[in-house]
Amino acid sequence: TAAPAATPRTVTLVTGDKVTVTDLAGGKKTVTVQRPAGATGAVRTQVADGAISVVPDEALPYLRAGRLDRRLFDVSALLRQGLADSRTGELPLIVTYG
Repeated sequence: TAAPAATPRTVTLVTGDKVTVTDLAGGKKTVTVQRPAGATGAVRTQVADGAISVVPDEALPYLRAGRLDRRLFDVSALLRQGLADSRTGELPLIVTYG
């Protein structure tokens, strides 16, 4: 029997980066990132215990300063929460000022 076709799932990060995760046979995954227009830095992709995180260089200073939550770049969690682009056009955020 043929292996089931791989289904790509895409999520757009708060930075505008579009991350596509494709599940392959044997539990392997591919991750591709489409940068938004004007993006100049690199993208750091990390896979640990099956969880995929993608952090654009532009977000690093805000993460280090505690101004952005690292969970915004946990692609696996965003997909589990139903935030794939095919399911919603929104990324719910809580914004504080002060």
